[in-house]
Amino acid sequence: MKKISICECSEADEIRVLTPKQNIYSLYSVEQISDIINYLKIHHEVPRQYNYFDKGAKSWDEYVKRLAIENAENTLRSTIELLRISESYIDSLLDDYSSVNIIDVGSGNAYPVRNILSSLLNSGKLNRYIALDISPSMLELAKNNIRTWFGDDVVFEGYEYDVTKGGFSSLIGGKHSNDINLILLLGGTLSNMRYPNKAYKAIHDSMSANDISIHVNKLDTEVNRKYFDFNMPDNMQLSPNHKLIFELLNIDETLYDVEMGYDAMIRERYIRVRLRVTIRIEFILKNEKRDVSIQKGDTILLWRGIHHTKDSIINQFDGNNFSLKRTYQTENQDYILTMSYIK
Repeated sequence: MKKISICECSEADEIRVLTPKQNIYSLYSVEQISDIINYLKIHHEVPRQYNYFDKGAKSWDEYVKRLAIENAENTLRSTIELLRISESYIDSLLDDYSSVNIIDVGSGNAYPVRNILSSLLNSGKLNRYIALDISPSMLELAKNNIRTWFGDDVVFEGYEYDVTKGGFSSLIGGKHSNDINLILLLGGTLSNMRYPNKAYKAIHDSMSANDISIHVNKLDTEVNRKYFDFNMPDNMQLSPNHKLIFELLNIDETLYDVEMGYDAMIRERYIRVRLRVTIRIEFILKNEKRDVSIQKGDTILLWRGIHHTKDSIINQFDGNNFSLKRTYQTENQDYILTMSYIK
């Protein structure tokens, strides 16, 4: 990182010229780096999915493990509870099929699916467990967990996949006539996306007529607007997961202030930073220079959590050509599980 001064400008108008660390070019593909550049340039946003690589994945894994042992309700525990209370109904939908394939979209470290895999394994119906995640680091964590929990009884199939880029039929291949796919998207992944409808379309276009899609979302309540576990230290510094891209871009924490809150206009919680100086990031991609400039006082979004009502979720499924089969909610109505077929 180097600092340059602009002639006849005050210190407040300085520009910081930043050169990304070299390992960003080995950690991400050319397409992914181009995606990061475009999001920064057009939206002033870091695409959330790219913070789950390398030590960002390790940070997320530690966070999920903490959620698993908490006594309070949280996203992980609520997801596991919703899968538990819907288990008998799911079983009834699977009665006519001899084998079940679990397609875990955005698998993370696989913690949410442990119990459903165990149940299907005990019933003799589990055929394939297919984990789809953009991050090879996350897939490795999931693979190790599956091996620890089930040994050789569950064969792990992991594929690097970005749900915002299109369907996954080519990855999972065909199925036999008496197989059924359960497509799982758990943990509120869709609520973090700028364009969630791309993910809905990708899942829809990858499903067969009898396949079942199971999603979990956090619902909008007054309490949830006031509080959210941002996985951040108390001193308002970014967690390793949230600042992975910033570290790779050499955006030092002295260059910004962290902001978090709830935007009532768009019903969205956020973590963002506000720049103290103007920055220019100089990338070299395919031997060509590509710059991103963001002005002092502008914000860069790192995380969003869209707040949905039950009606807005139902409408979103309907608008993306899903036929909603059934819903379940936690006792305090904070989380919802939906089961859908394609229309």
